[in-house]
Amino acid sequence: MRTGLGLVVLGVVLAVSAVASAAPIVWTGPTMTFTKTNYADWTLPANQDRITDSTWLTRQNANGIFNIKTETASVYGGPPTGGLSPANTEWAYGNAADWATLTFDTWWNWQAGGPLGSGNPPGTIGKDAVLHLISDDIYLDIKFLSWEKGNPDRGGAGGGGFSYDRSTAGVIPEPATMTLLGLGLGGIAWLRRRKA
Repeated sequence: MRTGLGLVVLGVVLAVSAVASAAPIVWTGPTMTFTKTNYADWTLPANQDRITDSTWLTRQNANGIFNIKTETASVYGGPPTGGLSPANTEWAYGNAADWATLTFDTWWNWQAGGPLGSGNPPGTIGKDAVLHLISDDIYLDIKFLSWEKGNPDRGGAGGGGFSYDRSTAGVIPEPATMTLLGLGLGGIAWLRRRKA
C-alpha cells in the first residue's frame, strides 16, 4: 500500500513537472522601463537589462543591441541571414498573448524589414512588439521608446542611447511549484489522518 501510494505521487509530480516545463511562459507582470543613456558604459550592470540569467541586453556607443552575457558586441552576419545579435532572442511585431500566431526573426531582420533591409531601429519606436527569450521559452511585450542613431560618421549623433518598456515576470508562482505545495499539504493531511 505504501509503495503504491509513493509511486502514484512520484508519477503525478513527474507528469506535472514535464507539462509545466514544456509550456512557454508569457510574462504579464507590471511594465518596467529600461534606459541606456548616450555614452554610458555598456559593461556596467546598470546599463544592461538583465532580463534573465541568460539574456542581458545592452548597446555600445553605436550599432545594434546585443546580449552581453554571451557576446562582446553586436554581430552582423550580412545577407542572407542579417544580424545575429542579440543572441538567445527572436523578435516579432504584436502582443505576447498572441505569440503562437506571430512570425519571429532575428533582431536585425525584424527591425530592418528583412535580411537585406537597411537597418531602421528608430522605425520600431512606439510599435508593440514581442521578445522571445529562446533558451527560457519566455515571451514578453516590448516597445522601444527611443533610439540614438548610430555613428557620427553616418549622420547620427552616436552614443548608443536607447530605451524601451517591457513586461516583467510578475509574482505568479510556477504551476509546478503550486502542484508540489499541494502534494506536500496533501501528504501531511494523509499522515495526520492515518495516525488518527
